[in-house]
Amino acid sequence: VQKEMLPEEHACAQAVGNPDELASGREDGYSWQDTEEDVEVVVRAPGAKEQGAKNVQIIFSNRKVKVTRPVELTIELYAPVDADSCSWSFCQEGLLLVLPKRDEERWPQLTPA
Repeated sequence: VQKEMLPEEHACAQAVGNPDELASGREDGYSWQDTEEDVEVVVRAPGAKEQGAKNVQIIFSNRKVKVTRPVELTIELYAPVDADSCSWSFCQEGLLLVLPKRDEERWPQLTPA
């Protein structure tokens, strides 16, 4: 029901997920979840949706994600992603970033060791 009535909130909830199946974690300012095909990152940015898309600035590259608005956050990535296919949307906690993996392998962590 949540998926149909509140799709953004459902996506956020799914991004946090079950750590017993695939890797996930919480860091200062964000949480992340590994999936088979991509990595989902929830950036905590209360009130982002109310401020609107014009107040969101995100730069996706193969090994890094840089958010400069509505919060400042840079995440170096464990493995390459398809930067051209990365996307974002609003969710209950702030922003949901979807990072399609270049290679469909499990990530044990979000950032390099």
